[in-house]
Amino acid sequence: PLPNVVARVDGAAVVGPRTPPPALDDLPPPVFDGLNLRRYPTEMLPLQSTSRCTWGQCVFCYHDDRHLPHDRRDVAGLVDDMQALAERTGIRSFFLADCETPMPTMEALADLLLERGLDLRWSALARADDRFTPERCERLYASGLRVLMIGLETTSEEALVKLRKGITVDTVERSVRHAAGAGIANFLFVLEYPGDTLE
Repeated sequence: PLPNVVARVDGAAVVGPRTPPPALDDLPPPVFDGLNLRRYPTEMLPLQSTSRCTWGQCVFCYHDDRHLPHDRRDVAGLVDDMQALAERTGIRSFFLADCETPMPTMEALADLLLERGLDLRWSALARADDRFTPERCERLYASGLRVLMIGLETTSEEALVKLRKGITVDTVERSVRHAAGAGIANFLFVLEYPGDTLE
């Protein structure tokens, strides 16, 4: 059996050996040759900066595999890929296709993009975090961050505890307000949580 593959053999499920994935820094940059990228409604290329969510405790999450090691890309390599892909494709906007891009990664990315003077745009999924201060959000915006997608799930504090989100509504409100004040658009994910009313 092949590693990490479940196959049907003679009517039975055969599970291949589980092996860890390669390190993110060992993977080559993505190749989009052959795709007519101009036909997509948004010209934006995906890149991955981390293998897992740094929180990884939400009860409903099916994205984060706790069996996998927590791996982060070297930010310099990430910026190298962004620069090379922008030159190759002409697309200068990127989406960090992570379960959650950690704040230290976003800060290091912002610092390096500004240091190199690269006119690129980027978006990310992130956890609400009191480290989204007005000053930090202004620097993230200056580096090209234009969209943050944040998991709110519910405005019920009791439900947030049950979901093990590890955040409060106040933290979300501050994160969104400070990001929006810097010009960063925000999108919130909300679950249809049992017991929540429309209000």
